[in-house]
Amino acid sequence: MNVIYASSTPLTVGIPAIVIKWAKHIPFVFEVRDQWPEIPIELGIITNGFLIKILLWLEKTIYKNCSSIVALSSGQADGIRAVLTEKKTITVIPNSCDIDVFRPDIDGSAVRQKKGWGNKLVLLHTGAMGKVNGLDFVIDAAEKLKDHSD
Repeated sequence: MNVIYASSTPLTVGIPAIVIKWAKHIPFVFEVRDQWPEIPIELGIITNGFLIKILLWLEKTIYKNCSSIVALSSGQADGIRAVLTEKKTITVIPNSCDIDVFRPDIDGSAVRQKKGWGNKLVLLHTGAMGKVNGLDFVIDAAEKLKDHSD
């Protein structure tokens, strides 16, 4: 069975998915990676009232036309339910990693030696790197720590 799987953001990925759903008569699953347009509206990134109305309409239209929704967290699923105008299946599938590969108890001495890190503290940011993710705090912390040799 064919299924359309559209993953946002941007929210506009739902438009071609709806068109294909109608044209091919196949189910459409919408994966919500970010709460759009709520997040940019609340952060003041999108302030134009007309644009806000269009984006809120688009969000509801996509939710109405998809067969089911995938959310990345239960909190996100709650946010989606608050927008829905009808009952819709929402499945929570959190982002994850292979815990057999990324474990804090694995000896990283070979990598540390190869990179010349020794016993210095090594920090890794693996998340999204956008304005809404607070990356400026990571950059500020790095700036404050750059002169620390340890």
